[in-house]
Amino acid sequence: MDNTTYMDVKMVSDYLHVSKSTIYKWVEGNYIPHKKLIKRVLFVKNNIDQWIEAEGRITADLPDIPKFKS
Repeated sequence: MDNTTYMDVKMVSDYLHVSKSTIYKWVEGNYIPHKKLIKRVLFVKNNIDQWIEAEGRITADLPDIPKFKS
C-alpha cells in the first residue's frame, strides 16, 4: 500500500482482507472509524491502523468527567 492518506471501501477491504459487504456492515454499526462525504464513505489510513492496534475498538480522546463536590 502506498502513502495514500484516504482510502475507499474497496481499498480498506483489500487492506483488511475482508469483503466489501463486511466493511459496509461495520460502517453501518459504527464499528470502524470512517468519514462520510455526501454519499461516499472514506477512511483515514492512520485511523484504521490505530483501530487495528486497539484490537478493533474505536478509541477517542474523551473529555474528563468533572468531579462534583459532595
